[in-house]
Amino acid sequence: MAEWTHALPFLLITLVCIPAVITVPPNATSFNIVPAEVFYEGDDAYFDCVMDGGQPLATLAWSQCVDQLRETSESRNTATRSVQRLTILGINRTYNSKTCTCTASHPEIMTSQTLVKVLTVYYPPGAPVVSVDTSKGGRLPWLANPSFTGSLQCRVTPGNPDFQEISWYNNGEIDPYRSLEYRMFDPPDKIYNGRNFTCRVSNKFTREKGTVVESNGIVLDIQYTPVITLDQSNAYVNETMSFRRTCSAEGNPTPTVTWTGASYRGPIGPVAVLELNATDRSDTGSHFCYASSNASKSYLPLSATKSFTLFVQHGPDEVTLNMPENTTENVTNIQLICQAYGLPASTFRWTHSLGGELIRDTFDHVTETQLSSTLTLHKLTYQDMGTYRCEAENGYKGRDGLFVYSQSGLLNVQARPRVINAKKLYVVEKDESLDINITFHSFPKPHKISITKLDSILPSSDDLAISNMSVPVSLPFHTKRITVDGSLVRLHFKSVQPRLEGQYQLFVNNTLPYFYTVQVTISDRPDPPQHLAIDTRSRNHDKAAVSWSPGSNGGHEQIFTVMYTK
Repeated sequence: MAEWTHALPFLLITLVCIPAVITVPPNATSFNIVPAEVFYEGDDAYFDCVMDGGQPLATLAWSQCVDQLRETSESRNTATRSVQRLTILGINRTYNSKTCTCTASHPEIMTSQTLVKVLTVYYPPGAPVVSVDTSKGGRLPWLANPSFTGSLQCRVTPGNPDFQEISWYNNGEIDPYRSLEYRMFDPPDKIYNGRNFTCRVSNKFTREKGTVVESNGIVLDIQYTPVITLDQSNAYVNETMSFRRTCSAEGNPTPTVTWTGASYRGPIGPVAVLELNATDRSDTGSHFCYASSNASKSYLPLSATKSFTLFVQHGPDEVTLNMPENTTENVTNIQLICQAYGLPASTFRWTHSLGGELIRDTFDHVTETQLSSTLTLHKLTYQDMGTYRCEAENGYKGRDGLFVYSQSGLLNVQARPRVINAKKLYVVEKDESLDINITFHSFPKPHKISITKLDSILPSSDDLAISNMSVPVSLPFHTKRITVDGSLVRLHFKSVQPRLEGQYQLFVNNTLPYFYTVQVTISDRPDPPQHLAIDTRSRNHDKAAVSWSPGSNGGHEQIFTVMYTK
């Protein structure tokens, strides 16, 4: 404080000076907690709450994080920065994901500011425990058997980070099995019997700190299934002949051997003989030799099975033929399937006949399997109708003593009627009689036949007599001609007159309609030529061209004579 006095007449003035106090707010944007790194369990953790600037400096304070006995806070301010350090001695996993809060206050800041530090603490997994996993395999002892599975489980209490690697160890040496929670033995192998299996787990903490976390150990007890000696090659025997085959087994403990799938009545022991005095085709199939013994625990039997296949050879006395009975021309890919149940596989032969006459015995489209032969007719015509016979043989007799067995079936093909003998044009002299014979075939026989006149009403029976009858016709059936029943329709004109000229149409229907048209024309004296013209306009006047229009001659050929008179 300074005082200044000045004397004036009749007046005394006193001045007093007080120094000014200036406050400056800190840089709020610099408020931060450093460092942001993770911590490892057992290490001492240090991190600072900082804020730059300010007059005076900001006041920083840490609140309790987890355990106040481990936590201390001290100021490390500089001239221009407020720093408050929080120290956690021997940080542990209880701090993981917990929060620590720093509060900043200043006269120029109306409301205190806070920052929250979320802690990340890495720590090792808990000691793993190895046990036999009965959900994926059996209890010890295990069987060295392809049908058996054993499994060990390494149960781990996760550390942080929770991603961890599991490694299996076999008698202290790393096991080549890939690192998984489960060590599968599928199947168990006798080489592992008596081996001590452990597991080790690691995560980033153990790798960083170089620590080993290992489980307890389990010594495997693996017992062995019997080993069967059996000729497993396929066996063949003719029906009614005898058959014999021996099976033996060795194992620990000594196994008992028997046959299943057959009427075995032999003695019980390490050797069993399958003996069939008179084989039957029902004996065809797999026959199993079964060896078993009891393991150290009664509920854990040791067993093994081997088999061979017996084929009892017999003729194909069971033949079936599957084919359609009725079909229609132009249908494609009709299949006739013949099945023969013989052993070995049969040889098939197809024949096609009609009315007892063989049409063909070779075919282009036949496919065969072990038990069947399929004849495919690609596009049907009437020529495919008839009886199809399938024969099968394999060189062995059937139950009735025959070598060849067969089945037959009839294939009916519905085909559109067709004319096979008739003309389209009939020319006749006036007043003469005329017979028009139209021969056709129809499969099946037609149920309707009619004649109509296209340009007028059909003449009366006085002028036209119509009859139809059944006649034999010769038709091509593939490479042969076969005589079958056909039909003949006859139109008898007693005396052809001009009114009877025109088109007559035959209609035949066997559910497939068919039309055939004939023309009846009268032949008489031709009409004289017309429009005679002579052209002499040649260059040298030495030629003439004569032309005319022919007169009507009822369709007959005409002969013209040109006469020249000088």
